[in-house]
Amino acid sequence: MNTFVSKKILPDFSLGEELRQARNEKKLNIDEVASAIQIRKDYLLNLESENFNCLPSGLYCKSFLKRYATFLEIDKKRIDLYIAQLENEFEKDDPFAQKVIKKKEFLVFPKIIKNILLILVFSIFILYLSFYFRNLVTSPDLEITNPTQNIMTSENQITLSGITDPGAEININKELILTDRNGAFSHDISLKKGLNNIEIVAKKKYSRENVVIRQILVE
Repeated sequence: MNTFVSKKILPDFSLGEELRQARNEKKLNIDEVASAIQIRKDYLLNLESENFNCLPSGLYCKSFLKRYATFLEIDKKRIDLYIAQLENEFEKDDPFAQKVIKKKEFLVFPKIIKNILLILVFSIFILYLSFYFRNLVTSPDLEITNPTQNIMTSENQITLSGITDPGAEININKELILTDRNGAFSHDISLKKGLNNIEIVAKKKYSRENVVIRQILVE
């Protein structure tokens, strides 16, 4: 018993042959067509020669073929058939070629990009807030330039100086000391015989305190 296998009936002409025949029937040269539909001449010739590897893959090539065939007034059903043939050629000849993106999938890309941008902006905003609040509550820098360490002296007065962050308040033994716009300060302190403890505190409005203690022994 013979087994009948159904086969797809191919069109009378190949894609390229039908394009070329339709153009010749309209007595158009390739330059005229290229100028009329705004597609490069070499792309049209590659379509007629079926040199698919020389064409842009995916959506662009599909668009070129549809525009060319429509201009030549080829039946819409045959255009769809040739587009399917073109897709098969790309899949067969170049497995890494860009596939034709379906309309639904293509429309998803802007949403993905939008979501990525929103996540990126939100992340930058969170990082900015983290940096801002960290800077707000972090204790200011405080460097005592004189004396640089605990000392022993015979003098009954010392000029204590240092530098802190601009805008920070300085208190020396709970006395508010003025700073310049760069955060530098200087203050004369009277000393008594024996051990003198000097507490220097730097603080911004909402920050923690930075405390430095200098001990000065007067002989």
